[in-house]
Amino acid sequence: MPATPPTAANPAPPAGPALPPSADAAPTPQALGQLLRAALPDKHRQTAQGWFGDTDFLLTRAHVDDDGDTYHDGLFLTVWGHWDFWIADARRPTHASLLQAAAARARHWLRRESPPPVGFTQLCRPHRPGIDANAVPWQPFDVATQAGPPEAVAACLLAWQGLLDYWRKGVAQRRAHYPLRERLLACWPPERIEALALLPAFSPAEPGTPLAPGLGGWQTLAAVSTRAPAPCGPGRNAPSSFAGAAVRLAWPRMPHTAAAAPEGSEEDDTLATYQIEVQRDPLRPGETGLEVSYAQRLGDTREPLPPEAADHTERLLRLLDAAQAQLTAHCDPAGDAPDAFGWIDAIAEHPPHAPDEAVIPPLWMALSHTWQSASRTHAARQRRGADATANANAHANAHTHEAGNAPAATASPSPSPSPSPSPSPSPSPSPSPSPSSHSPDPRALHAARVLRLAREISRRHHAAAAERFHRRFAFVPGLQADRARTNGLRVGPVGWLPDGSVAACVGGEGGRWLRLDRSRLSCVPLPADEAPGPANGPAARVEGLLVEGDAQGVLWGRDAAAGRVLWRHPVGTTPVTGVALSPDGRSVLVGTAGGELVMLRKAGGGDPFGTGDSRYVEGWRGVFWEGEEGVIWW
Repeated sequence: MPATPPTAANPAPPAGPALPPSADAAPTPQALGQLLRAALPDKHRQTAQGWFGDTDFLLTRAHVDDDGDTYHDGLFLTVWGHWDFWIADARRPTHASLLQAAAARARHWLRRESPPPVGFTQLCRPHRPGIDANAVPWQPFDVATQAGPPEAVAACLLAWQGLLDYWRKGVAQRRAHYPLRERLLACWPPERIEALALLPAFSPAEPGTPLAPGLGGWQTLAAVSTRAPAPCGPGRNAPSSFAGAAVRLAWPRMPHTAAAAPEGSEEDDTLATYQIEVQRDPLRPGETGLEVSYAQRLGDTREPLPPEAADHTERLLRLLDAAQAQLTAHCDPAGDAPDAFGWIDAIAEHPPHAPDEAVIPPLWMALSHTWQSASRTHAARQRRGADATANANAHANAHTHEAGNAPAATASPSPSPSPSPSPSPSPSPSPSPSPSSHSPDPRALHAARVLRLAREISRRHHAAAAERFHRRFAFVPGLQADRARTNGLRVGPVGWLPDGSVAACVGGEGGRWLRLDRSRLSCVPLPADEAPGPANGPAARVEGLLVEGDAQGVLWGRDAAAGRVLWRHPVGTTPVTGVALSPDGRSVLVGTAGGELVMLRKAGGGDPFGTGDSRYVEGWRGVFWEGEEGVIWW
């Protein structure tokens, strides 16, 4: 960039709205001023840079930086491998005193420099193979009058128009509070990035396989590279923290102009990259963020992606969706190596109090970290939606009262005791977030994989592994809804046995009674004469508490005397077909038509992975599906 380009004087551009000039305008002092005001609305910001296609730009406001270098209101454009352009509007320098003006003249005299000219300047210089661009002299040209090399005029006009289009879209994003950026962050939260990076194609269970060297390293499939989250190591404040995952996407910057690439350029020079990286604070495990960066060439240093870069953000959204489709098509999400579960048998070698990090392989720990984080986020979102719905209903009722009409019906929900699939008079669950505002559930990428791990633990009847598995992977009814609806074996009635184990009738009418002992992962037939007493069906009562299940798989707790609803607790997606309460009311046993037997235990607070508002947490779950060897313990 020339420090003192020669030019003729021109008046300063008048003040105007913070919008770039029209796309067909040629560079003028007024157009440059409008562009600077659009790109630099904050007076404390002096520069703005970025790139699009093969053109990168640097916009500067007149100022003197910390190193003493003087900048004019100017624009530096580079059309990669072809041209550099310098367009500036240099104003007459002002000095605070006569002494400062004399010092400036003396500095120019000592350095044998001419005083900087004043006015509007347009300079260009070509890129020549094998010659440093800084060694090529600048030459004047004018786009408006088409004075100068015709190739330079045409290239500058094209780059200028592309820059105006870039900032018109950027200003529109700024005025709308960056909706594309918000969409990117909503559709691709940290948990989804981590789930993508942990797909089996990139993270085999055993190191040394051809597909991956292990956690923490970059792995590439075609134009998609991922870095799985890696453990940071135990610490006093972060006993199980993980370095964030990252996804890097390469794409051809010149898909249709490869022939126009500069002579001697390498293939990597025609590829641009985006990278989206999860940032986790090891001292604050619950706080995560995303760092989005980009580079014009693979070898360039990545810079943060500006929120005004509308075209880049749209392209990044498309590339991320395509990357997920490519990766999921390339690998079977449940396709871990045959020996990927050998660590389950080795758990017996560890003491019961050993931390999970010492027992469970890093890959599964990383996946658990992502799974549980997504579970908490999803549950909190659902609870907020339910609270918003309840508040809206209360507001509507209050408004009806003020209008002098009868209050709205169903002030307290009334669950249907019938397990039939007909609609229940209980309040409808909170609406699911729309696809445009929230991302798909990232746990769906690994649902089959985690289910296979549950099968392997259940097949081995390894109670210690099942306990750790339950702690590390919360059950997600929505991910197994189709399987529960089509293959679930009805569970109910249910009840307790004198020895503390539980009993459940599995298979509906004419089904068999089973005795289940979670402490040993035992499930054996129970003689009919040992079955629990009279079946309660989908409701149970003890010490003033009435617990009922409805056809949507939701438990409702209410005051048995007043009928007032105390809490709600979703347990599945199919009708509740059996409920039994412990004598003290602190445990609830639930069976569903989808083949689920769920044990809930009362705790000091709510379940962080549950979407209800009760104080019960899930103690364990047994799943009975057609086609399975036996019960799947969760």
